[in-house]
Amino acid sequence: MDKKKVSLAVGILSANLLVMSTSAVGAAIAAIAKSFPKEPISKVQMLSTIPQLGQVVATLLFAWLTYHMTRKNVGLLAILFAGVGGIIPAIWNSSLNMILGCMILLGFGIGIISNVGPVLVQEHFDGEERATVMGWQIGFNNVGMMVLTAVGGALGASNWRNLFWIFAVAFVILIFFYIMVPQDQRAKEVKSDGKQSFWASFKGLSGYVWIILLITFLMSIIMTAFMANQSIVLASKGHGTGYTAIVTAIGNVGGIITALCLGYIRKLTKRDTMAWGFVGQVQNVGVN
Repeated sequence: MDKKKVSLAVGILSANLLVMSTSAVGAAIAAIAKSFPKEPISKVQMLSTIPQLGQVVATLLFAWLTYHMTRKNVGLLAILFAGVGGIIPAIWNSSLNMILGCMILLGFGIGIISNVGPVLVQEHFDGEERATVMGWQIGFNNVGMMVLTAVGGALGASNWRNLFWIFAVAFVILIFFYIMVPQDQRAKEVKSDGKQSFWASFKGLSGYVWIILLITFLMSIIMTAFMANQSIVLASKGHGTGYTAIVTAIGNVGGIITALCLGYIRKLTKRDTMAWGFVGQVQNVGVN
């Protein structure tokens, strides 16, 4: 892969640094709960899980957006949503309901990023280059989680509100994405006998696709719920936001190793790579 392609890949994948950033918020659940003593703990824990709602909405609307905007512009919009939704609680944080709303907006931005990234990779790369860059996506996801969670934990160690300043990185990523990703053409909505409109594409999804989406959604909720409970358990043992963030960040080292070894893993698992990934997630949840 030449330098130009590597630069393009980095531009596309820079947005992936935000994909797992909501884990940073999970590290502060216990501290946030203390600031809202009248709110039930289950509602505070929703700060970790409610971004999934935004991601589901984003997934459903993604195809429609590509018929009205270029993929690059969709990506820019997604990063902007994630940045705005993430940073508002650092400034206005007197209402738990408002913070929850911001987390939905953050999740919406992340949901679009999760969809537009693979599409851009597919559009600009072929063959083994495409497989390599898709492996890098996993690495960027996990590096983003580790760095943002650790830095967010350090910022929020004295005051949980400061944790949300980590989402300012989204505006730096926005600049990288704008400069390094070329402009493309929006998808054309064909309204003829061979319909390829948004609704036609939506209705034509295979049942297997819906099953995979459902499983992915449930696994995401399980993992984020685990992180939220982890914060409360560690807090009960006298550990603060910073310590919890470090534990969460270290726990994601396996994702980086997977990204580095994905080429070898694909040779072993062949067409069943995703299935083995789900097996690994189930085992991880069971052990924890």
